[in-house]
Amino acid sequence: MFKKVVAVVLFLGLLVSCNKTYEKAMKSQDPEFILDAANTLFEEEKWPYSIELYRKVASVYAGN
Repeated sequence: MFKKVVAVVLFLGLLVSCNKTYEKAMKSQDPEFILDAANTLFEEEKWPYSIELYRKVASVYAGN
C-alpha cells in the first residue's frame, strides 16, 4: 500500500514539474527565451506545448 502511495505522489510531482518551462515561456516577453523553450520541449517530444510556444513567437520572427 505504501509503495503505491509513494509511486502516485512521485508521478504527480513529475507531471507538475514538466510544465514549468512551458509556463515560464508563456509568461515571458523575451522571444529568444520562448524559442529556446519551444525547441527544448520539441526535443523532449512534448509537441503540443512546443507548438503553442512556436505560435506565440512566430510573429516576432516572421520575415527574418
